[in-house]
Amino acid sequence: MMNNPGAFLEEIMTFDANNIPEEALKLVQPIIDQPFFNFAVMKGKSTAAAFLTNWVVNIVTYNKIYKKVAPLMAKVAAATETKEKAEASLAIVMAQVKAVEDKVGRRPRRRPRRVSPLLWPKLRRWRIR
Repeated sequence: MMNNPGAFLEEIMTFDANNIPEEALKLVQPIIDQPFFNFAVMKGKSTAAAFLTNWVVNIVTYNKIYKKVAPLMAKVAAATETKEKAEASLAIVMAQVKAVEDKVGRRPRRRPRRVSPLLWPKLRRWRIR
């Protein structure tokens, strides 16, 4: 592994932190829990070891958070898809409503019916003008 540092670096850069097997996490947890397994202590031994220690701790922490958040992200994706379908349906209905409103708006308006002069006194009493 350390015979080819370029391949080792490439393997670290392409590591899939979302899909770490549970067994690997259980095996690495006792090592992470050791008091010497932190950046400050490892920096006294080796700078490379310190950064590698930091990477391991951060990847494990990220994975724990990801496993809690992944189901929530799936729910958000499903809700977004439902919302987009509803908005598409709404757009279709709104287009139909606009077409009907345009059609109604183009109709010639009818003139109001004439009121018989005999009803004028009643209209005044009802205050209709």
